[in-house]
Amino acid sequence: MTYSGAGDPLAQGQRVVAVLETGARTATYKLATLMALIDYSVEHLPAQPNDRLDVPLRDLAYRVIELYWHQVLPFEGRQLRQSTQPVARILRAVEELRAASGAARRGLALDIVKSRAPAAFQRATESVLVTLVRSLCTVCRNCLAARGESRSCMTTPGCTTR
Repeated sequence: MTYSGAGDPLAQGQRVVAVLETGARTATYKLATLMALIDYSVEHLPAQPNDRLDVPLRDLAYRVIELYWHQVLPFEGRQLRQSTQPVARILRAVEELRAASGAARRGLALDIVKSRAPAAFQRATESVLVTLVRSLCTVCRNCLAARGESRSCMTTPGCTTR
């Protein structure tokens, strides 16, 4: 699975701003996803400015898990609330990964957990991946609706979410 956003950098920036402006502010995962995308993009700059940059969604999911890895630990004995939704899927996936790997209250590095509990890591990655894909499709639908278009996000030029 990849998302390809080749094209005019200004247009890409406008899309990011549109996501931030139109997205509901009910959870922190949108900012985590944006941070993961920026990090990936900086680490994998194309040779030419107009070259396409494919972002593997599994890599994006890993980066989001990595961002939340320490965030789900209790702070001063309390679990911080990072979503107004009744089910915060990404947070739950990371918490379940911590519990399954024995890292629920310890500062184990994510790479160590990945090797110690590969099945739990795979489940967490799949859960985060599904959430990210659903979110990307929602963003595409919202952007299309804002432009008065009714086609599916899979047919949007530049969107190759598969």
